[in-house]
Amino acid sequence: MWLMEFRNSHPAFEGDIEILNSPENQLALRRAFAEDWAEVHIDLKSHTTELLYTTADGEKKRIV
Repeated sequence: MWLMEFRNSHPAFEGDIEILNSPENQLALRRAFAEDWAEVHIDLKSHTTELLYTTADGEKKRIV
């Protein structure tokens, strides 16, 4: 539920999506709009995910 709310409320999702360079077994995507951005790094081999994003006060948060 949190991820859906995040997707619907974070300003980065008003902007463009970019596929980032990553190793063969990984997928990295970035959404950006103005100063806000959100990135997801997915490791298809280890089945781990990392989410990095800006917050309203400019901090960058990370969820693993």
